[in-house]
Amino acid sequence: MAIRESLPEKIVNHRKTLENSSITTLVVTFCWLSIFAEGYDLGVYGAVLPALLADKVWSLTPAAAGLIGSFTLFGMMIGNALGGLFADLIGRKKTLIYGIILFSIMMILSTIATSPEMLGLYRFIAGIGLGGVLPTAAALTVEYSPQTRRTFFYTVMFSGYCFGGVFAALTSFFLLEDLGWRIMFLIGAFPLLLVPFLVKFLPESISYLMSRNRQDDAEKVANRFDIEISSVFELEKKIDNDLDPENKRPIRSLFTRGNIRATIFFSLTYFMSMLLVYGLITWLPALMHQAGYNLGSSISFLLVLNLTAAFGAIFAGIAADKWGSKLTLVIAYFTTAVCLYLISIKTSMIVTYVLIGIAGLGTIGSTMILSAYVLKYFEPWNRATAGGLTNGLGRIGGVVGPSLVGILMTLKLDFVWNFYAFAVVGILGALAVFLVPKKVGKEI
Repeated sequence: MAIRESLPEKIVNHRKTLENSSITTLVVTFCWLSIFAEGYDLGVYGAVLPALLADKVWSLTPAAAGLIGSFTLFGMMIGNALGGLFADLIGRKKTLIYGIILFSIMMILSTIATSPEMLGLYRFIAGIGLGGVLPTAAALTVEYSPQTRRTFFYTVMFSGYCFGGVFAALTSFFLLEDLGWRIMFLIGAFPLLLVPFLVKFLPESISYLMSRNRQDDAEKVANRFDIEISSVFELEKKIDNDLDPENKRPIRSLFTRGNIRATIFFSLTYFMSMLLVYGLITWLPALMHQAGYNLGSSISFLLVLNLTAAFGAIFAGIAADKWGSKLTLVIAYFTTAVCLYLISIKTSMIVTYVLIGIAGLGTIGSTMILSAYVLKYFEPWNRATAGGLTNGLGRIGGVVGPSLVGILMTLKLDFVWNFYAFAVVGILGALAVFLVPKKVGKEI
């Protein structure tokens, strides 16, 4: 018992050394670039969707276009679950690199797709790679951040997703009309250039190495970046001997009495969040185009959605560290629901931009806070698995979102019904995160 009581103080002392270490900056930078690539690859489909629908060769219906978008999210659902598990089994670094290689190759193949079916297949496989990147980059960022600033550094890292979406919108705005949609997918293969640098410079997670009794390797990483962890080594060994081996099995531990409610409600929150995020990212330009805005203006709404999420989430991360992740998320989802409802009421361009900007913070931005919340909630030996599993189950919402909007559009319903549906999902998201039980002994 004395060992358990001394753990928080020991870890705090260890984490404080990270405040003056270059390793945090290095890891967050590499993870930011990886998530930037993911944001681009997911955002680019929504940006080019109006052009795909207008392509007379393929003659895509809205339902078929939504299904292709869902294929990517279905692949991400699988990739999230497998990526988190592999990150806990073979290491964060290898899992991250393999995921980047896989989705980059699929982006190249997407440029030569000769049918919607081929494009859907390549997007599905790309989704598996994309899904593996997120929980791995998240775990690395949290584990190499000072304990008191974990949410802040996580949101900084995850802002790369938003800036990737911004880059997708900007490149589409300037290149799509002249060069066509295929070049947009080719640009998404640029992360292959990042792989050699990841292999050489990205450190493996010390927490992972210690959990696998690879203390010599952990010491090498610590010495490289001048981190003092000798006391943590001794503590981890004692805790490993003290814990019931059954409780250290990553997947099983998430369904124990102490964790099952959190696992369920985090998964439900992710479901609502992903439905909002990918429903909007995939269809916002097309919906606004249907509402009467021209193609350039429609893409600019996607730009605003991502841009406000990128900057706003950083401030939301500060708020989560100060007032708690749960309260921050409840407010964010509820506010998003109100804004999405108000978007259905056509008003001035400026007001619409403001409402979409707030929705970007409450959807994409909230997902950043939610991911950090999950990773802080669980323990080092099941953290990546928890992040991957809950995120992976939540990806079902991401699969549903694009298809649901596509079906609503095929039914020729007024575009406002899509925003009514999104508003209801926002309310349900606020309720789900509110029901996550408090973690005893942790201020998160």
